Amino acid sequence: MGQRECETLGSARVSGAGVGVSPTRTFRPRIAFGASDSDVRNRSHARSSPPALKYIVALSLLVVSSNAVSETAAAPVAPAAQVHSVGQLDVIDDDAVDENILTQIDKLTKAKKAVKGSVLAAQLKRKSCHVDLAPVAAQPIPNPEFYARLRRSVLVLAAPYKCPKCHKTHLNTAAGFALNTTGVCATNYHVVIKNQSLFGMTPDGTVYPVKEVLAASEPDDIAIVQLDGAATVPLPLAPDTPVGAHIRVISHPDGGYYSLTEGIVSRYFVIDTGKLGRVPGMAITADYARGSSGSPVLDDSGAVTGMVASTRSIYYDEHHGRQTDLQMVIKECVPAACILKLVSGTAAAVSQTQ
Repeated sequence: MGQRECETLGSARVSGAGVGVSPTRTFRPRIAFGASDSDVRNRSHARSSPPALKYIVALSLLVVSSNAVSETAAAPVAPAAQVHSVGQLDVIDDDAVDENILTQIDKLTKAKKAVKGSVLAAQLKRKSCHVDLAPVAAQPIPNPEFYARLRRSVLVLAAPYKCPKCHKTHLNTAAGFALNTTGVCATNYHVVIKNQSLFGMTPDGTVYPVKEVLAASEPDDIAIVQLDGAATVPLPLAPDTPVGAHIRVISHPDGGYYSLTEGIVSRYFVIDTGKLGRVPGMAITADYARGSSGSPVLDDSGAVTGMVASTRSIYYDEHHGRQTDLQMVIKECVPAACILKLVSGTAAAVSQTQ
């Protein structure tokens, strides 16, 4: 996730893409929601209070209808009060998204529907679960339809916290994506924080508590979570995407919700996580930044080939402990095959295995 004002910009590989510095590859720190260096995002101190909004735009702005799981692209049918249009385009108001999430989290917390972060963290020990996965489409999705269709499956994950500077409630945000129609979603392990409840917002602007962690892998940086009561549009998993294949990412860099970038699969490699062992990694060239943890990496058919996890910055030189001359930022992701290890496509329902 990404934290702007309350963070200390630091070193090493940065979870979820961000402001990290380190040419070393011997350790991949798991930097949690709200920690320094992470992709935790918070813009409340960096800006003055936002001006009164003429339009309250909750989020991008396709309401998931009862037939949203079909191959046909959903039409934007959000209430007019939630959409600010420029010509034929719908424009996302990031500040209004934040306000919408905070308002709904406050209501859910007062209704005692939030699950404590300590409960979710304890469930990270679960090693596998069974999810009925969506099939991979045989044909690519036409470019004009791609963003509108795939955006329906991408979530904003948010954890509220009390700021030590201003004592107001702010948000740490990241991403996730749906694996089935009943609110089972994938995100990063480092997104689940011990002391913070976690919530997920679907693209229609509705916020749900994260009810449970169904399975997780710390070395692979994966958590499979259940939203309480959500209807979601699933994405299939495609574990065998070759190097050089065209991919796209829908992510929330620094709270720029639902940003689309594209690139290719650069390579597959091994990450040494230290005590957690050696695990597969996937590098891509599509851009993302802090706040993007858990975002799907998508092939042209709309299947998930990987999941955003971290960045690694390569500098040419170092003087007195200060690295200079940034040359390259490696975008490191979790391969879809690692997610597939935690789930099974044969079960009719979701169940946990301790």
